[in-house]
Amino acid sequence: MNTQLLYYTSTVTGKGPLIMLIIGFIVILLIISIVIYFISKIITSQTRKRYTGPESIINKIGIAKTVIKANEKGTVSLDGMLWGAINLGPEKIEKYDNTLVIGRKGTMLQIKKFNKKVVR
Repeated sequence: MNTQLLYYTSTVTGKGPLIMLIIGFIVILLIISIVIYFISKIITSQTRKRYTGPESIINKIGIAKTVIKANEKGTVSLDGMLWGAINLGPEKIEKYDNTLVIGRKGTMLQIKKFNKKVVR
């Protein structure tokens, strides 16, 4: 019996393989861009400003509700809540002056006068 090895060679011509190659690149780029998008979301969620806890009120602007001399206590409104505060800055804070929270000890805010104009 005579066995012959048959070799099949295919020569594909036309636009079919080129279109498949382009579609393949588009799918790969789409997958890579989706992965990069989700990685960037993960990174920004870990590095953004905290909105809860004691450190969330640091560097916020409040309004003095009483006159507060240097190194004395008074009352400040911050985000609609009244807080006890101590003025750690060198300037006297008048009623309705803007204040900057620079720290917190317990329920007492550590503030100083904020001289810049604030648009509310």
